[in-house]
Amino acid sequence: MSLPASIAGISLDFIILGALFAVVFFFTWRRGIASGGAVLIALYIAGFVYQNVPVEKLTLFSGSPAMAVVSKIIIFVVLAAVVWWLVARTLLLSLGGGGTSLFVSIGLSAAIIVLLLTYSYHLIGLEPLYNFGSIFDTVFAPEANFLWLILAPLAVLLLV
Repeated sequence: MSLPASIAGISLDFIILGALFAVVFFFTWRRGIASGGAVLIALYIAGFVYQNVPVEKLTLFSGSPAMAVVSKIIIFVVLAAVVWWLVARTLLLSLGGGGTSLFVSIGLSAAIIVLLLTYSYHLIGLEPLYNFGSIFDTVFAPEANFLWLILAPLAVLLLV
């Protein structure tokens, strides 16, 4: 069973990213700016650890390439959650949780989505599970854009 390319004329890519953005926005809006910043910092740390520690040898599921990607995603999410818990504990103690601002929550959410998309292309490799359209491939796939896509969320974090 393959996923449809569009639902009611809207690309499935934008539906997936819209749903992910809604979840991340709700989290940053409800938990505060410090928690959203902690997620962004945790994703950077988790990405670094994931890339430099041989987690490729850890497989939770074997068999198809899609299950290998699911295994990678689970390992990355668990790693990011542990790092988030440590960072959030430190940030929330020092910042007192931070306030909530609509524009800051939108900016943090967009930065988190950009970082997750960058990792999906360069770190985890979602192709066996889902292949984004050519619009996203043009922006996120080239190695030349990797540095700028990694630095862009940091710029948002500096503005918070």
